[in-house]
Amino acid sequence: MKKYLLIALALILVTAVVFAGSQQTSATLASTIITSARYYLNEATASFWADAELLVWVNHGTMDIVGRTRCLESSEAVTLVPNTVEYSITGPYIDISTVVYNDANGEKKGLVRKNPQSIGHSTDNVPTWWYEWNGKAGIFPALPLITNAGLAIGSTASAVSTIAFSYIISGTTYSKVAVAAGTAPGNDVVPTGTYGAVALDIGSDGTIDATEAYLNSTGHTTAALAVAGLPQVAKGHIRLGYVTATKSDGAFTFGTTSLVAANSTVVYTNSAPTVTVYFVDRPTAVSAASPVLVPAVYDRALTLYVVGQAFLKQRRTEESVKFMAEYFAELDRYRRDFVNTARELREE
Repeated sequence: MKKYLLIALALILVTAVVFAGSQQTSATLASTIITSARYYLNEATASFWADAELLVWVNHGTMDIVGRTRCLESSEAVTLVPNTVEYSITGPYIDISTVVYNDANGEKKGLVRKNPQSIGHSTDNVPTWWYEWNGKAGIFPALPLITNAGLAIGSTASAVSTIAFSYIISGTTYSKVAVAAGTAPGNDVVPTGTYGAVALDIGSDGTIDATEAYLNSTGHTTAALAVAGLPQVAKGHIRLGYVTATKSDGAFTFGTTSLVAANSTVVYTNSAPTVTVYFVDRPTAVSAASPVLVPAVYDRALTLYVVGQAFLKQRRTEESVKFMAEYFAELDRYRRDFVNTARELREE
């Protein structure tokens, strides 16, 4: 009989894999999960099962829930460098889900997942696929060059200088010599104490154009809002970067006010292609006094997991199988009630 129960448990472990999506983590303390587990174990205070032992299973159960449901997800941006394929992922993770390429113009493209053996000759000059290996994300093909125009104040104090650089438009590589005197960043007048932004774009003809943000003339409350007001890059151009400016004691006039004028703050940002790596977080172990790292909807499932493991230690296999079956049913219930419904809504 015991053999068949163990076989049944093994089948449950193999087949009960769900996808539940990210949710906010619970405020329930690990000690509360332990107390709830002791209710099912009929042991109000530590005797056969020590609190430290039950806490280990709380953390094991957390890892199991996150791995099966992907309910803890995060992302990080990785700045690409020329002729480099592999990039380390700093955040602890269980699995990488998706990689999105963001070019210098801010346009996004989801990359296709492959594996390292797919590396070979490619006619593409921008990334098209990715792979995961040894804690790193491989991005292929590697960018042959990355535009860095080195935006800074020009020898003309109201203009933005650029260094010599190369850039690619529609598969063709172009070069631009340094412009030490600088390019005039438009002529918008930004009201006192507010922020304005100007982007510098370049086309195949080598001309650097100033593209001013919408509503610079009324001003933005933050630099980020000013940047958000920048128009999209014109077809056949790439964005070199942008400049934000504000002046606390008067209006800031792009192209006229010195970029180092008193009481002004000017920031230069060079555009660079990046990839955004989306992954399933690897939860860290928590103490009894800390909240568990699963969404509140999984609190009961986590309790059932702890009870199932506790009974297994006592060789009470039938009870262990029962509680583990309830554990997997709880995960599946959440998938049916929440995830499938959300998916159906998105499809509509």
